[in-house]
Amino acid sequence: MRPKAENHEVLRMRFLDVNQRFRSGRLGCDTAADILGVSVSKFYRMRKRYDEDGEAGLVDGRIGKMSAKRVPVDETVRRIRHKSNSK
Repeated sequence: MRPKAENHEVLRMRFLDVNQRFRSGRLGCDTAADILGVSVSKFYRMRKRYDEDGEAGLVDGRIGKMSAKRVPVDETVRRIRHKSNSK
């Protein structure tokens, strides 16, 4: 399931606080990841993107995009028609 934009905004704000505490040495990487509710590797990736691109690097590129696995509308209509015709 994809994250909602509102949830992503909360994660972004929490990341900024946790990352600052991590950089100052008040938090370890494991603890920082636990606070954010992400894996340690995800926290490392978030830090890397933040270091490279600033806050823009934290934006989830999937938000607002259609899933590549989504069934095309034409196919859905065809299957519905086929199902109703076979009754």
